[in-house]
Formats: sequence, C-alpha cells, structure tokens
Amino acid sequence: MISSAGATATPDFAYIDGRLATGLVEISHDLDALDRPGFWIVVATGEGEISCARFADVRAAPLPVAAWHGPHPRSWTSSMDEAAYVAAVSRVRERIAAGDVYQVNVCRTLSAPTRERDLVGLAGRLAATHPSRYPALVCLPSAGVHVCSASPELFLARDAGTLETPRIKCTAGTASDLTVQE
Repeated sequence: MISSAGATATPDFAYIDGRLATGLVEISHDLDALDRPGFWIVVATGEGEISCARFADVRAAPLPVAAWHGPHPRSWTSSMDEAAYVAAVSRVRERIAAGDVYQVNVCRTLSAPTRERDLVGLAGRLAATHPSRYPALVCLPSAGVHVCSASPELFLARDAGTLETPRIKCTAGTASDLTVQE
C-alpha cells in the first residue's frame, strides 16, 4: 500500500472490482454509518483508524489512466525489518502449533512519499503487471485518505446483514472443503 500526503483538488473517487465510485455523499469514522444504504468503501489503517465513504454513483468503468513515476527507491521504509518479520512468523508458528490460533497473517507495510496522481499510475501498472483478485484504488482527498492495493485475498465482505471473512493464505481447509477420491 502506498499512501500520499497532502490533499489536492482531485475529486474523491474509488475504483474497486471493475467499478468506479464517484459523487461522494459522506465520510464517517463510525462503522455504524454502514447501516445506512448505499455503496460504501471502508479503509482501515494498521493503527485502527476507520474511514467509511459512501458514494452516489457506481458504474462499471475502466481503471483511470495516468503515468507511474514512483518514489525514489531509497525513500521506502518498512514497518519491520527482516529479523522482526522472521521473529513474528516464528511466534505465529509456535502459537498455531500450540492451538492458540488457526488464522494469522503477518504483514509489513512498505511506505514511501508520493503524489496522489502517482497512485492512479501505480494502480494501472499493478493491473498490467501484477494482476490480483481484489485490486483497489481509493482517493479521498477530502479526508486525507489515499490507498492503492493489489490484494490477492478478500479480507472482509458485507452483503446486507451478512459479513464474510474467508480463509486467508496458508490456512488449512475444513473437512467440508476436502474432496475424497475413491
């Protein structure tokens, strides 16, 4: 994920799953807002900050196009170094073996300063070179939220009153998922 700093005159929009959402109706930091009807985009930071954005217009559309220039390679920072990541994975394996947990995803965040318009270019570059099942581009300059994601996994989905969180990578299937061959 790359987040850009500073708001611009760009209108708020989101591009998810081949759909372009425009016409921002409201932004809320309260998850109870999701009980109101409409098309919502939810962004949660690693620190637990929530931004919920409801849009008036959602339509099938191609990904917006822009050039990708990218940050300087030396400007990138990581939320954890290699030793910390290896240690976290080791702790997860121990907890799985102990039966304390069954689903854990150790993540690190790579960050670099960039401009909002570069995120549109990055989204296009990722779509062309790193296809994912759940790409997202969320540009909410009015809230200071800018996200470009190329996730291979669905984290959470909501359909009316039902929430779904499917298994994530490297987790075993359930007995009902297994196919028995005779």
